[in-house]
Amino acid sequence: MALAVLLLLLSLFSGCTGKHPFLMVQLCLRNEQNVAVFTEMMKSISQSQRMDFTDGGVVTQKDLTKLKTSPNYPLIYVGANRKDGVGWEGGNLGLSAYEVALGFSEGSNPADARRFADLVISKLNKRWLVYVVPTGRGALPVKSCK
Repeated sequence: MALAVLLLLLSLFSGCTGKHPFLMVQLCLRNEQNVAVFTEMMKSISQSQRMDFTDGGVVTQKDLTKLKTSPNYPLIYVGANRKDGVGWEGGNLGLSAYEVALGFSEGSNPADARRFADLVISKLNKRWLVYVVPTGRGALPVKSCK
């Protein structure tokens, strides 16, 4: 159920363009301190690319609590986009507390979106291992990240 909700949340991000993310990646942040570092890093990268950053984890967790589907750990649900639809969205719903799946949206500028995704992955890889999620499959929990 939680995995389906995560996929729904990630698909909402692509709703503006009508397309699914062109790329999904997954990483293990390992602890709460790294969650804060990740969130701040993604906010900084996004703002440097003229994107509007949103951190909706607390609000989304409250909404899911009302539906009785909230995880028993702090929810990560962040994202950013530009007016042309280039952006990303990520979260840990359906995964463990410190795992994050990120989906990238190409909007109306696929080449720039791919450059942006490469930039993000390069910066994240300096601190964490980033895995590409196979096309057509959602992110799955990794036992070593509990």
